[in-house]
Amino acid sequence: MGISLFTMSFSMHFSGQSQAAAYICAIALTIYIAFFSETWGPVMWVMIG
Repeated sequence: MGISLFTMSFSMHFSGQSQAAAYICAIALTIYIAFFSETWGPVMWVMIG
C-alpha cells in the first residue's frame, strides 16, 4: 500500500500534466484499493461488529 501511494505521489509531483502520469496514478490507486480491501478493509468490519 505504501509503495503504491509513493508511486502515485511521485508521478503527480514530477510528471506534470502528462497523459502517462494520469495512467500511472490510476493504476497506483487501483493497486492501493485492492491491497486495502484484502488487508485493512475486513478489520474495520470486524471492529464495527
